[in-house]
Amino acid sequence: ALTALVRTQNPAAEGCMRFLWRQQNEDGSWGAASWNQENIHVTAQAVKALCDYRDSINYVLGLDSVISRGVKWLRSAQNPDGGWGNENNSLYDTLLVYQAMKASSVAPLEAGSALQYILQLQDQDGGWNGSAVETSLAVQALTGLEPDLTILEDSLVVSNDEPTEGDTINLSVGIENAGFIAAGAFDVSVFEGDPKAGGVLV
Repeated sequence: ALTALVRTQNPAAEGCMRFLWRQQNEDGSWGAASWNQENIHVTAQAVKALCDYRDSINYVLGLDSVISRGVKWLRSAQNPDGGWGNENNSLYDTLLVYQAMKASSVAPLEAGSALQYILQLQDQDGGWNGSAVETSLAVQALTGLEPDLTILEDSLVVSNDEPTEGDTINLSVGIENAGFIAAGAFDVSVFEGDPKAGGVLV
């Protein structure tokens, strides 16, 4: 309901958000009702909805902490093969958790192994489990995935910081992929100045 209210910018969204906030368990999870124990797909949907509120409606002090606690609990509930399930692995639960991970801008090993788990369950006909619902969730989860390469701060190392004309200089730099999929092989270019502001390729 919260996600639908967010999409329509409905004023009732704030009350819905605060209700979800109050229903969070001490361990960071959510259950289907206040007397229920933690539940994976309920927690995943709560995290996703709260992220939608945070990103589309308004930033609320303390909301990031609520989301982080939910994500931390989901991480702890992941199975060794990358999937999630309240008892046994469930593709449906895994897809919901993966969407929550994406929405919360988390790209840890947990999300990468979840992606592999999802992909390996795709049917020969392109769907998942012969289910329109699960296939739709898989398409949403996999849409827009790309590497996110970032140069690590203070990682540039120059082999000779006092070169003379004609010297060969080796440069090395640390690069981190904060995205959800592998980057594969890629080239690194060095510019003198900002390449977006007229920087010159070295």
